[in-house]
Amino acid sequence: MFDTHFEVVLADTEEARDIHYRLRYRVFCSETGFEDPAAFPDGKECDEYDEHAVHFLIRDRSSHDWIATMRLVLGRYGDLPAEHICENLDKSLIAGIDHRHIGEISRLCMVSDFRRRRHERRLPYEVIDGKSAAEHWNKKERRKEPEILVGLLRALYEWTKNNDVRYCYFLISPALARIVGRLNLKMIKAGGSCEHRGTRIPYFADVKEGRRQLLAGPRHVAAMMLREPAYRLFSELSLKEKVA
Repeated sequence: MFDTHFEVVLADTEEARDIHYRLRYRVFCSETGFEDPAAFPDGKECDEYDEHAVHFLIRDRSSHDWIATMRLVLGRYGDLPAEHICENLDKSLIAGIDHRHIGEISRLCMVSDFRRRRHERRLPYEVIDGKSAAEHWNKKERRKEPEILVGLLRALYEWTKNNDVRYCYFLISPALARIVGRLNLKMIKAGGSCEHRGTRIPYFADVKEGRRQLLAGPRHVAAMMLREPAYRLFSELSLKEKVA
């Protein structure tokens, strides 16, 4: 279902990263109020970590609308967000690991039209299995598992495999942690909960082991993880595909 309706794109150009920042502004500033719009007068929500991050986008194949984002901040350039946000982060988990092999998943969000339940419209990503606004996406086609999240994780694993990132932090809400658990992804709790736009819990995962766990999880998730390509480069898209 995911590959029929959606596509993951690696934002490998300045134009693509601008789309990423503007989509984040729409979700985090305009739709949810997680961030102060006045702090981003250019309409692009970004921070000091974006310069050292890999950015992924998802687009709807039928409408060409950009609908979701995720980034991987790279530890090879310095501290990761969780290392500043979580005062009680368990750093024994990374003892002896070269920081250049560690990343952090963050800025995971999806536009409100794709977040399913009305009461979740004020949250950026609590439900990643939202229905498409497109006519082709109907109730019978919905999956219980969050396919948009799986699509992003598949792209993440493919990129890390080729770029020597072996471990990832993930600072998430308890609700999203439960969703991740349903995928058979068993991340290690990396410290106590902290306050960051709500309650957040730091987790730590071995990338290769995480992929093995997903392959041993729900059958259609495993099949999706094996499907190629995991993502395309924005620079390879046609002009029609780039413009919503």
